[in-house]
Amino acid sequence: MKYQAYKSFGYPVLSPATDQEAVDADYVDYNFEPSFNATIPPDSPNIILIEVELYSLVPAIKLAVTQEKARAVLRVSCRTTFFSKCYPIGAEESSIRVEADNLSDKVDLSVFILAEENMKIADQSINDEFGYKNFEVKPGDLLAQSATDQFSVHKEFYKNPRSIIILNINEELEDGEYFLSLDNPYIEVSTGPKLNKIINGLSGSNGITTALNSFYVPVITQALIKLNDRPDELGEYKWAQVLNDVLETIRSDNSVPIEPHNAAQVLFHIPLLKASMEET
Repeated sequence: MKYQAYKSFGYPVLSPATDQEAVDADYVDYNFEPSFNATIPPDSPNIILIEVELYSLVPAIKLAVTQEKARAVLRVSCRTTFFSKCYPIGAEESSIRVEADNLSDKVDLSVFILAEENMKIADQSINDEFGYKNFEVKPGDLLAQSATDQFSVHKEFYKNPRSIIILNINEELEDGEYFLSLDNPYIEVSTGPKLNKIINGLSGSNGITTALNSFYVPVITQALIKLNDRPDELGEYKWAQVLNDVLETIRSDNSVPIEPHNAAQVLFHIPLLKASMEET
């Protein structure tokens, strides 16, 4: 069901309304605008955590949900993966965990509240145009619906942080030299043949920590520095969008310092710490 502002259901339905529209809403001066916050927990990269807060619920509807006479659901829909599911939520705050493999690119979120049994909804804020202040509903009747909110999921970095970096061979480069090209959808790194072979050799399970500390963290650090310097120019590229989204997710946990080199460490789950633990 696609939300259409002020499409009448024939009875009051709680819905979004701007300050100017609130006086004409089904429930006068009520604006149903849930808050959505989607994050990927740093310790659970295969999970999308969606937090929902329901604001401005009409008391009668909130009571119906609390008493389980009505149910509130969060609808999560992704066109890219053809995933669509409704999750039961509470009348105030709820957290929903979705497998990350189910979502990619643009994801739509919306909240619906449906009657579960025959009951009466009574509230003085019901718009006078209905001609009544209470009405009967039956199971399945829609009591409230939000507008659709949207967020983006970039899974590349969580599945493999190196996936936003492309390695190219430049025969003219000396051993140990490499150059970054950031004006591309992905970060392109040019290396000499010998260094390219070494990096690829370190990417196995035994050498990945060394590869992260010696190569990938410095590359991401430099990319973040340039992104901070040229946000408007570089922000349109996919690598920049991925880094910004991931950093925003981790910053919500208040754990990322401002310095790009520290941010890069956190993005790769602190490989310096892993290196010290491997040595002990």
